[in-house]
Amino acid sequence: MLTRMTIPPRRIIAWVEKGRTDLVRAVVRAAGHELVSAGSPVAGQSAIVAGSLDVEPVDDLRRVLIEANADLIWIVSPGAAGVGPAGADGRAFQTAVQRGVKVLASEPIPASAIDMNDGWVSGGPPVVEAIRFAGLPRQAAAFREAREVLDAFGAPRTCHITCYGHPMQGSLGMRLFGAMDTVQSLLGETAKVDAAFTTAARSPGIASSPPETLRDLSGDIAAVLRMDDGRTANIAASDRAARWSLSITLISEEGRLTIEPSGFVWHGPDGKRRDEHRVRALRVAPTAPEGVDAAAVQSLADDVMRILDPMRPDPGPTPVAAVLSLTQAALLSARTGQPESAVTMRRMATR
Repeated sequence: MLTRMTIPPRRIIAWVEKGRTDLVRAVVRAAGHELVSAGSPVAGQSAIVAGSLDVEPVDDLRRVLIEANADLIWIVSPGAAGVGPAGADGRAFQTAVQRGVKVLASEPIPASAIDMNDGWVSGGPPVVEAIRFAGLPRQAAAFREAREVLDAFGAPRTCHITCYGHPMQGSLGMRLFGAMDTVQSLLGETAKVDAAFTTAARSPGIASSPPETLRDLSGDIAAVLRMDDGRTANIAASDRAARWSLSITLISEEGRLTIEPSGFVWHGPDGKRRDEHRVRALRVAPTAPEGVDAAAVQSLADDVMRILDPMRPDPGPTPVAAVLSLTQAALLSARTGQPESAVTMRRMATR
């Protein structure tokens, strides 16, 4: 059940571009915590960002991670962090966790499977284990509350996932990362990924081609994932779809289960409703700037509340290596026009 936390307000520092400050303000307010500082990955923008949020500015993410007085560092816009080898960035993330500071990221870190073996997922402990991610579908309140039903529903043979949003709420890279994380958790290892990409800036008659990393990826992507045993998943993700929207539909021998932010409903093979649950929503201001809609605020505020509440279990690290291998296979497939192997991508990235 999604309810406001009862622990004292915790101190949050946000690292965010100025285009997402309205979202940060709404989420922190809904979660009932306190934003104390803010900075931006864009040079010269930290004072503007902090001023718009009425907090003190910070201008060095590594320094914030290593020494800032905060309970949570929320990396909404990572900028160059997570691009290339872990290096000093990785050491800063690990230092934050060693100091007892939580780290929440709203974009994939690292930005690609190409980078992940450069200190991010290798070594002991891997840097990615210090990071938790905001906006993952399988960590949404409705998905968490459907766990017992998922056990009874049995192994799905088909999975359909849609992850839509507005650029203010995160990039297409994060929407794709979240969708692939969900497939990985529900179906396990994927054999092949067949994907297509369209950019919002597409020119007539010219096919779209995605970049090699998830950072700043924008537009729409659709993919079909095939498992060796014949099970399938299909995903549709976009950061140009107007508003925040999430839907997971599973089909098994026990019927159909649909999970959305508002709750879940299970219909048996005979079409009769077997189970249903509605999630209690946080109170969110009825009006907000463009792109800051209630569903996005509720989902992200729940992530912030969960990571800062010692009474709520830590979901643990995301299987970043497996998920980035899937996203990298999807990006490659969208460029080649052919199905690509996530297993091969992972072997290439980690050798």
